[in-house]
Amino acid sequence: MVALFHSLVGAAAVVTCIANFMAEHPHFATDPAAGVHKTALFLGTYIGGVTFTGSLVAFGKLQGMLF
Repeated sequence: MVALFHSLVGAAAVVTCIANFMAEHPHFATDPAAGVHKTALFLGTYIGGVTFTGSLVAFGKLQGMLF
């Protein structure tokens, strides 16, 4: 159950980073720190995605659905 709930945290991180990117996209052309911000959003999305899929795999293995 913990693995299943942990996957929701990863999904929330992905959705939050994507929404933040969409909201801030118009400002990236004039922001001098846009590269740092985009890098942080990319890493948040990537790590959240790995957390999401890894936790789902762990849940499936612990429940005996995956071998």
